[in-house]
Amino acid sequence: MLNRLTISPLLSAIRAASLFSLYLLTFVIPLNYLNAQDCALISGSANLTKSVLSDTLLPYCDNFTISTNIANYSDPEENQYADAFIQISVGCIGYFDELLDAITYTGSLQPVGEDTWISGPAVYRRFWFAADDLKPGDFDGQSNVFNFEIMPDDNFVAQVIFPDVRFIYKDPSCGTDPLVVIDGTGISPDIRLYFVQRENPITGSVSSLMGTRLNDDPFNFPFIEFKTIEGTLIVDSDFKFNGGLGRTQLYMLPGAKILVEDGYEFHLQNVDIFTCDKLAAGIEVEYGALLNADNTAFNDSRFAVDAKPGASLALINNVFSDNYIGLNLDMTGATAGSRRVIIRSMADNTFQTENGLKTPYSGMPEAVEFRGYCGIQLKNYEHFNVGGNQSFLRLANGIIGLNSTGNISNMSFDD
Repeated sequence: MLNRLTISPLLSAIRAASLFSLYLLTFVIPLNYLNAQDCALISGSANLTKSVLSDTLLPYCDNFTISTNIANYSDPEENQYADAFIQISVGCIGYFDELLDAITYTGSLQPVGEDTWISGPAVYRRFWFAADDLKPGDFDGQSNVFNFEIMPDDNFVAQVIFPDVRFIYKDPSCGTDPLVVIDGTGISPDIRLYFVQRENPITGSVSSLMGTRLNDDPFNFPFIEFKTIEGTLIVDSDFKFNGGLGRTQLYMLPGAKILVEDGYEFHLQNVDIFTCDKLAAGIEVEYGALLNADNTAFNDSRFAVDAKPGASLALINNVFSDNYIGLNLDMTGATAGSRRVIIRSMADNTFQTENGLKTPYSGMPEAVEFRGYCGIQLKNYEHFNVGGNQSFLRLANGIIGLNSTGNISNMSFDD
């Protein structure tokens, strides 16, 4: 997605006016012709692109890029050069500048300064970049790209931010009024970026988090949640994530895992599980534990579900996308006669590669390719008997059975 605002030189004003009805995002802001060596006429543009198509970004995950282009439009015969600052600001509502500590510049051009400023109800974090010795007419040669990644820390609570881009002469005698390319101020800023409100990542045990970070009565009073999981979340009490009429989202940091312990039920209903750039470990279901999932999207994990011997599964109408392995059933080490899981129900599930696998997390033993390795992996499994319309799409392998027995039916495979 591209939001473009362009500053045209004075000589283009008449032409730009005639095209105004066709190109509403074009503005003409002329500066006075200046004769000093560093005060040549400057002009330029700025583009904003986002890592997602919508205007809603996810902290810890999505980013946006600002690309600027500043030029000297003086007469080449006069041999005037220009020195200017490029000011890139990111603002959010509130007067606490620590809200913006999470805004990090990651581009290649070194900032020459950084400060904060206030306009109306918003505080802005501003980065200063130098564009020096701009030759007359040199437009294409002065392109600079600025990358800002949104990595919220504990204090980040802003839900809307306002990008702002300005050009200003380095020499105040040339003029102090900035050339505003993207205006993030006022009651109608050019661009707003919206963030899904998130809490700090959760880790540890469900029993210790219920009532503070987790719903204390999730089976009777479900509500839409957005949770970021770091490390291992241990399910040591019956618990349910339920998006109700919407979708609850569980964002897993790289290598994160949900461990369902013996004796407890973990229920997922109308839930999206996903990561941003690296795979998660996934959900591990111990002996004696139950994973009950319906209408849930299991995405971006090494093993979306890793069920141990004696675990129980109820999987209805779920989609397993872009996992190294969707359902891992490794019975190695179990005694004869107990090398299986208890499948309470399993119907209408899809195992697929959709957007391609993300990169492995640190310490993950397998390498990955674009496609998922397989939908279901059986190792030393006794009597695997499943039907119920399971579909396998665009995977390197549908089902892999190593030293395993069983019967499958009503399954479709599509390379």
